Amino acid sequence: MNQVDPNDLEACVVEATYGLFEQVIDTPIERIAPRKVTGPGFKGLVQVPTSPPMTVHVQMPTPLARMAAAKVFNRPDGAISDEDCSDLIGEMTNIVAGSLNGMFADATGLSLPTTHQTDHPVPDGVHQLWFCNQDHAFAVWWDVVPQMN
Repeated sequence: MNQVDPNDLEACVVEATYGLFEQVIDTPIERIAPRKVTGPGFKGLVQVPTSPPMTVHVQMPTPLARMAAAKVFNRPDGAISDEDCSDLIGEMTNIVAGSLNGMFADATGLSLPTTHQTDHPVPDGVHQLWFCNQDHAFAVWWDVVPQMN
């Protein structure tokens, strides 16, 4: 992988995440300490084709995903489907991954976002940043996938 300062990666993720919530979703967020959160939610994943590939994830609980989707799609919370939440999480993950993609000279594009519902906590051993909005914590995290020899 190109040599990129981990602090620069973190700053890029913070800036992209704040931008999404404050400008697109029109909702303030704040950084919080990492935590173990389980319960139903949505997770998006996008691969950044660096060498080795980096995988970027956005994971948030269902109530926050519904609230954000309702604001983005300009519909009442009760009219938001699981598919709407998945679409939003996929797009959010794509935006964060895209902001990181530009930091690497060897990155040529992004994978399509994949999303799924999850109740698993963010795994240990990954780079993770936590944010909070309306008492709902969510994480943006990334890991490096080792290349096979």
